[in-house]
Amino acid sequence: ITAEYGKQWYQRRVRDNGGDGQTGDAGDGTGGTDRHNFLQMLRSDLNYPVPYENSTFWDMVESINYPNASPLDLAIEYATSGYYCGYKSYGRCAEGSHASDSNKAALNQQLNNAPASYF
Repeated sequence: ITAEYGKQWYQRRVRDNGGDGQTGDAGDGTGGTDRHNFLQMLRSDLNYPVPYENSTFWDMVESINYPNASPLDLAIEYATSGYYCGYKSYGRCAEGSHASDSNKAALNQQLNNAPASYF
């Protein structure tokens, strides 16, 4: 499911849970799971995100709970459904959970290893 909010892009990855008609019974990933991310789009007729370096949305976003989080930290968290806790440590998450940490496993393209709930 993809929806537009102004210049933002929200994607929800709905998973097939085996064809029994229950909630989450659509999509292309692990049965019965559901993931989402939030990115900026350049135009409404394009269905791919703007690279962070070209985005303007994140310049207008700040964290109320974690004011030390940079726009890049927030963009990474939302793009990865919370799998990475920003680019580097800003006081919210333990070491080893940031995109700059080399020991953290790569994010699965279908967000299978991302948290089920983030926003």
